[in-house]
Amino acid sequence: MAYEWISNWAKIPETTGWAHSDMAVRENGEIISGHAETQDILFFDAEGNLLRQWPLDCIETHGFWISKEDGQEILWVADTGRKRDPEQNYEYSEDLDGKVYKCTMDGDVLATIDKSNISGYADDAYFSPTQITVNPVNGDLYIADGYGQNKVHCLTASFEWKFHIDGNDGAGAFDTPHAVFVDERKDENELYICDRMNDRIQVFTMDGEYKRCINPGLIMPSALASFGETLVVAELSARLVLLDINDQIIDLIGDGRADYVELEGWPNRLRDGCPVWPEDLVDGKFNSPHGLTADPSGNIYVFEWLIKGRYIKLQLK
Repeated sequence: MAYEWISNWAKIPETTGWAHSDMAVRENGEIISGHAETQDILFFDAEGNLLRQWPLDCIETHGFWISKEDGQEILWVADTGRKRDPEQNYEYSEDLDGKVYKCTMDGDVLATIDKSNISGYADDAYFSPTQITVNPVNGDLYIADGYGQNKVHCLTASFEWKFHIDGNDGAGAFDTPHAVFVDERKDENELYICDRMNDRIQVFTMDGEYKRCINPGLIMPSALASFGETLVVAELSARLVLLDINDQIIDLIGDGRADYVELEGWPNRLRDGCPVWPEDLVDGKFNSPHGLTADPSGNIYVFEWLIKGRYIKLQLK
């Protein structure tokens, strides 16, 4: 596949925040992302123009998913409970339990999910959800506690806990299950889980039964999106991987591993011991893809994890 690389796609003011968010695409073509410094939800058109924004009373807008209820789009936001603070040399300001928010597209919060909804979590068990996905068949929710207890929890649409997956009945215990994704490309939906620090994706049925592992060739898978029969994998270690419907690699895009990942201070750079935005980034090479989405035409939108952030659009030629 041939793409045009469009850097600095999002037309927003510069920020000193450390970007750590996601992206999602609406049915009307709007692209959703999160602000690097504030807790605002941002809405863009396909050219990157900022259409509007609204604040969410959370700590960090880390993961997004869009579902449908009664014909209306619902935005789900996973809040990790932690955010890096520029005034503290980009250390975390505090570690609080995270939440999942169910919102309208106008910013009304319909419900929140916290660890009180999760079975088996003691008061001192850190809950830090990184992503959420929804089964369109029955409304079941799948929440990845990727920075907390390394589990993926299934809840009903009314937030009743059903089960958890920790990888032990699959390819092995999860180490940072960073993203969850309902794959609708086949006759039966499947649950894909980015087992990031184990360099693999584990695949389960929607009932939590292990099916297979996608491992050779993947390095730190962080986020997933799809268009047609193609699955896009954002690897935090500086590239995108395209998989076909049989989980085989069909293309690698923007491989910047040899250029950036081993540099001191990555995903940023160090100056006098302090992290700073990297000035050595070039078009055509990724630094740290963290979130992404794809529209039905096959255009891919990428959000990179670093100070100020970096929005990239890959426009299918």
